[in-house]
Amino acid sequence: VMNGIGEKRFKTMLPKSFPELAYFGSSHAKQHDQTYGALLSVYWLVNDQHEAFTREQDQNDVLSKQSWAWIQDWMSEHLRLQFEEVLDSTMVFMAIHALGKIRQFREEVAPRYANSPELHDVALASILEETPEIVPSFNRLSAKYKSLIIDSLCVDFQFSQFLQAEIVPSNLVVVKEKLQQHGEEGYSLFCFRIFAQMSGKLGDKSLHGSLFMTESQFQKFRPGQEALMQ
Repeated sequence: VMNGIGEKRFKTMLPKSFPELAYFGSSHAKQHDQTYGALLSVYWLVNDQHEAFTREQDQNDVLSKQSWAWIQDWMSEHLRLQFEEVLDSTMVFMAIHALGKIRQFREEVAPRYANSPELHDVALASILEETPEIVPSFNRLSAKYKSLIIDSLCVDFQFSQFLQAEIVPSNLVVVKEKLQQHGEEGYSLFCFRIFAQMSGKLGDKSLHGSLFMTESQFQKFRPGQEALMQ
């Protein structure tokens, strides 16, 4: 998927590879850029490009090489991103994860969620289940990864609340039960999705590296990631 593809070319290939990116109109430019930020973060992570990932970070808070090595070790231990199907499914998830935030999209395809922006993940899950042909990138995936993406979206889990200890352990049990059938690989992809999404969070400010995932942000993130993986 990405072997030997330069960053510039990778970026220009995205709209063709993931036609749903065209669904973000000018009123959802922020979500569009955050989605690009998440996709580019996967690109830098998979290609082990620490310099590209950190190039515009505050010099006093650059994600350290030690932290980068920890992330790379975690990825090689838990994820099978060297397999095209796994990487493709991960990229598809990144490309479509914010579609539920588009009000017009919810109004047209999942009208019962039209006025419930906070339920954007659940709205997207129901669209993927009921009318998957509207999301062609998702629709071409195997049943295994379709099911994993839908179940991941149905989990009511806010990582920021988890980090601030606002989520009680029983919520975590629900997450693990929901994703249990997908095994360790499925659960690892769920966790990686959180990391990539957070890394792209400031994509609307810049797509030259991850502005968000600095050393201080990673040090907040890591204990949560380790607790999730227990």
